[in-house]
Amino acid sequence: MEVPTAVPTTKPTEPAKEGPANPTRVSTVPTTIPMESTTEPMEHRTVPTAPTPVSTVPTEQPTPIEYIRSPRAETYLTQDGTREWIPYCVEDKKPREGMVFKTLEKAIDLYKEYAVICGFDVCSATVYKNSKGIIQKYYLCSREGILESEGNYDEKGKRRRKRNSKRVGCKARIICNLNNEDGEYKVTKFFEPHNHCLASPTSMPYLRSSRKMTMVHENFVNNNTRMNIGPTKSFRLFKENVGSYDNVGATMKDFMNFHRDLKEHIKGDDAKMLIENFIRKRDVFNGFYFDYALDEHDHVSHLFWADATSRKNYSLFGEMISFDCTYDSNTYSMVLAPFTGVDHHKSCITFGVGLLSKEDAQSFEWLFRTFLNAMGNCDPRYLITDQDPAMKVALNKVLGGILRTTSRSESENSFFNNFTNPHVTLVEFYMRFESAMDAQRHKQDKLNTESIHSVPQFITPLPLEKHAVEVYTRKMFYMFQDEVYKACFRCGISSIRMEENIEIAQVMDHSRQKTSERLGILCKHAICVLNARQVTKIPEYYILDRWTKEATKRPIFDMHGNFLEECRKMNTTTKMLGEVWSEIFNYVGLAEGNKENLQQFLDNLRDFSKNLVEKGKCVPMTKTQEMELFVGPSASSNLNIQNPIPSKNKGKRHRIVGEKEAAIEQSQKPKRKCKACGAYDYHDSHQLRPAFTFLKSSCIPPYGFESFDIVKPESLIIFLAVIKI
Repeated sequence: MEVPTAVPTTKPTEPAKEGPANPTRVSTVPTTIPMESTTEPMEHRTVPTAPTPVSTVPTEQPTPIEYIRSPRAETYLTQDGTREWIPYCVEDKKPREGMVFKTLEKAIDLYKEYAVICGFDVCSATVYKNSKGIIQKYYLCSREGILESEGNYDEKGKRRRKRNSKRVGCKARIICNLNNEDGEYKVTKFFEPHNHCLASPTSMPYLRSSRKMTMVHENFVNNNTRMNIGPTKSFRLFKENVGSYDNVGATMKDFMNFHRDLKEHIKGDDAKMLIENFIRKRDVFNGFYFDYALDEHDHVSHLFWADATSRKNYSLFGEMISFDCTYDSNTYSMVLAPFTGVDHHKSCITFGVGLLSKEDAQSFEWLFRTFLNAMGNCDPRYLITDQDPAMKVALNKVLGGILRTTSRSESENSFFNNFTNPHVTLVEFYMRFESAMDAQRHKQDKLNTESIHSVPQFITPLPLEKHAVEVYTRKMFYMFQDEVYKACFRCGISSIRMEENIEIAQVMDHSRQKTSERLGILCKHAICVLNARQVTKIPEYYILDRWTKEATKRPIFDMHGNFLEECRKMNTTTKMLGEVWSEIFNYVGLAEGNKENLQQFLDNLRDFSKNLVEKGKCVPMTKTQEMELFVGPSASSNLNIQNPIPSKNKGKRHRIVGEKEAAIEQSQKPKRKCKACGAYDYHDSHQLRPAFTFLKSSCIPPYGFESFDIVKPESLIIFLAVIKI
């Protein structure tokens, strides 16, 4: 009886230059052993052989054949005993020698698609050109070549970083040549086998071909940075939106690299890019105002800006402003100085913002004068600030009437800290500042809607309370309602007398809160008297326009005309893009419960994407163009503006330095010779003088130090350590 065995079939390897045609596939797996499921991870197995029967004829024991089970490949043995993997792929997705393409890009796209299906990455390699363009192009498996070891240390003796290498000398490739007759490209070489296993389904998301930062990813990261959300959290949020990590299409490192590249794009021309963005915005919006100042070396030292909405708000609510500085808002440590006011809802609003490199009187004076120029030289009635001496000097020169408290500004500073951090550039800071303004104005619009389209509960049947609902905003109505309650249940008229045709009423209440002077609404005493006289409406004389619902509807003009409409202007493309995203989320929500509807929606999106590609509308952008799309065009050479010099202001906090960091900083300092011990170290004679004085004054060494040589510095250091203990 003859035992069937599997004999490995050899096939030629690729020559040095030309390479073979596709070899005939002959499996090394024995016919008696079936191929197992292709969905399991790859394993190494040894095929057992049947026992040899007793025979008088000596036979050679067959060698066990090792085979590899891969989800996308068949394995072969070459003449030199190495293994090769040939991927499974449908014929219409696989390149073949002799195929002709109209453009080189279509040939490369087919090979890339084939690589994605089979589970390997490709990379661009050799290219030959002439006057007609590219005449030959190589695309290889990304694991081609062998990485030579460079050792653990570089030429300076610094330890090299440990890096993994994927290169194993794979020969899989495709070569396309230009056909001079018709200008088409022909596949002249397609070498299919790989000398390494292919990626399993669980490894596919980590291949470079499966990882790509699309505009969706980049826009998501950029929008999150406006809300002070970094790339790591952005990656996790994106994963929650798409359902799983496999659907993200990129890794956390890709998100971090994009954020790094964005900062690198801004880095050198940060201040110049910001000023040019301001100039372009002023050309579009006449109501936008900005100004800046440079030092003697053309570095930005002072900066101020205010848009049309901020200037309109100042004309409506600018009789009182609060001013204070905050720190750690940008990478240059420039002081953030917002001008804050209170709107008709008693909420904070921003009239303008400045960035200063120094907190001196000259800087504050420049900022206050620039602010007044932006606001049409209209002085505020009251300015609330802190006790900064330099600020006081500047205010005495520019403004007067100071009430010293900063509770309103502290609230505004806390609001801005939610959008900024000490590591953002000026361009990033302005983007985040705009997001903060959007949030602030969105809150004001929401409060306006609640005041107009909702009715609160009444606590009394008084007509004055009902009239207050029609006049005041919701916040001010509740304050007026509180005064009405006190007027009804805590106050009473004790006497009424006439003096020179004036009726004077005496109210029984001993509190003096000065509500009318402090808040600008009627106090409980006045309401008590008006109610007794059966007055049904609040006299117009006692109604301040700034607390009414109509406070923001007054027409506002500046020297260039009406800029009220400019406050509502918006980039048409940005608005349309927002509507597209809103509609997509709405459609997904409608189809979420029905699998057929979701599939139809997905098919429609894919068909639309395919049509765009066929029409040639989707022209790929360069990396620089993508960055400019998010942060604005790159800076030109017309302006000679340098980035600010990092500042050290009085508000800068000094953190506690750890022992390890302190030791590293100490080791980087140069050593110097100590006159006391003669050693080159980080100490000096002043630190060792008490110990030497003790040693010189003692004829007998201290107990336990008889064997020490006090001349040697190491002995002295041990002695000092013992004394310290």
